[in-house]
Amino acid sequence: MTIMQKVFWLIATLGNGIGLYFYRQDASTGALLFLAFTLIYTLVGAYDLRFSSHTLNRLYPVVAYLRYFLESYRIEIQQYFIASDTEEAPFNREQRSLVYQRAKNVRDTIAFGTQRDLLEENYLSLWHSLSPKHIDEQAKRVRIGGPDCIQPYDASYLNISAMSFGSLSANAIEALNLGAKKAGCYHNTGEGGVSPYHLKHGGDLVCR
Repeated sequence: MTIMQKVFWLIATLGNGIGLYFYRQDASTGALLFLAFTLIYTLVGAYDLRFSSHTLNRLYPVVAYLRYFLESYRIEIQQYFIASDTEEAPFNREQRSLVYQRAKNVRDTIAFGTQRDLLEENYLSLWHSLSPKHIDEQAKRVRIGGPDCIQPYDASYLNISAMSFGSLSANAIEALNLGAKKAGCYHNTGEGGVSPYHLKHGGDLVCR
């Protein structure tokens, strides 16, 4: 007999004895409810010991149901009380909250900055340098095209990604293209092709 089985018999024996004693002394509603509770506890535990097909119920009579109850809320307990905002997959709470807030057209800014560890190993980020170093012009670009290429060209490592005219204003397109010209990088037009605003400042274009 395991310890929990002994504990069950001890609680059942003492509980029924105390409940029956108080019920005989004072047949009040409280004494009746206590006796009914101990009788139900005894019946459930006896069923677990003799007839249950689950090993957990036989080893932990009555108490095993508490485990089943908590297990039924395991996902909610993990999500709301244990997991942090940056855990879980495929989308963590931080990402889901961002989607919910934007869908409701409410502010999505997280106060006091990010909750991520910016100093952890292999964390990808861009940091401003207080003492920038001179970079050789050849290190800023990469040659596209091998020795057999008729028209090879040098592309910048940093370029302007695809943002179409349909999602930006004319002034934004002009500003991006002027920045591409000054930086010597490429300006991806995005969907929609080339507009006059893409050509105004003569920046290099990459059309989708």
